[in-house]
Amino acid sequence: ELMEKYKDRNIFIGGECVECEIEADKDLIRQVIQNLVENALKYSHDDVFIEINKNSFCVIDRGIGISPENLSLVTKRYFRVSGNSWNSSLGLGLYIVRQILKAHDFKPIIESELDKGSKFGFEF
Repeated sequence: ELMEKYKDRNIFIGGECVECEIEADKDLIRQVIQNLVENALKYSHDDVFIEINKNSFCVIDRGIGISPENLSLVTKRYFRVSGNSWNSSLGLGLYIVRQILKAHDFKPIIESELDKGSKFGFEF
């Protein structure tokens, strides 16, 4: 679905468990994955990598990254990084992701380095 919107972008899928099955609400986890991948596409201009392992799913980009002071705030409701005034988001995407992961008892993975990229995902 996202490839229609981001036709000129590449998404690579890899890892040790590309066809793993997890016990989860299909629609909710789909929403999580779509949000994480779209954020990576939105905040980077390079390729996006999806890494699926036995116990984790991660989306990795080489985009603008997030400063250490904002990293702990990105999953708060209505939080938007102030330097991204070009972005018209409401600041709800990662908050919703956090709530869905919490409902599934999955642990969020959030790593980022300013001007180097980010890694968002979850352990299951």
